Amino acid sequence: MKRYAPERAIRRKGLAGKILSFAGLGVLFAGFFISLRLPELSNLILFTMVAGFFMSQTGVVLMNRWGRTPRIDQVIDRGLKGLGGEYTIFHYLLGANHVLSGPPGVVVLLPYLTEGRIHYQDGQWWQTRKRWGRERRKKLKQFQVDVDLEIRSLQKALRRFMDEDQLPAIRPVLVFLHPEATVDPGDSDLIAVHLKKLKSLVRKMPRQPGIPPQILDQIIANLRL
Repeated sequence: MKRYAPERAIRRKGLAGKILSFAGLGVLFAGFFISLRLPELSNLILFTMVAGFFMSQTGVVLMNRWGRTPRIDQVIDRGLKGLGGEYTIFHYLLGANHVLSGPPGVVVLLPYLTEGRIHYQDGQWWQTRKRWGRERRKKLKQFQVDVDLEIRSLQKALRRFMDEDQLPAIRPVLVFLHPEATVDPGDSDLIAVHLKKLKSLVRKMPRQPGIPPQILDQIIANLRL
């Protein structure tokens, strides 16, 4: 499987997350110090505390997505390890976050870290897990909203290389990554699978037209890596 991802941009964002996290803590500490020594500077104290909080929180968000190991894209790659060279995966490059191109056509992978039993029933996705010895059930968000957004974003990216009537059909797949998750899609119109079964699912998908090879070469040649 060929893999494309903006590695330099990912490293920059991970580094920015670390810098903002530590800088934010430093600003918070400065605000606390000023409040002890110069309590009359209330406006400056408020500014430093608010700025430090937002800097540190932004840094945490960036680090969680880009600075931790393994990242989501790396986890997905491990789940698909062993697919042949006829498959190509794009991470964070084609509008949608994770796009797999190959014999099944174009597949958009939507990863989630939800734990417990994820199942579809009566038009609703549910999460069931044990808490304090009791099973608790919670409604999950409507994944179709994420699916529609990812598909629109991918189509917008592909229109740079293809006419509207050339756009391939796009298959969305919900991928649950948590090791303790189990997935039962029931009668949902959406395909949902645990990561450990993703490669098998992809291999069994019926073939359908995808991105033509010459267009795929153009896309790869224009990637900003």
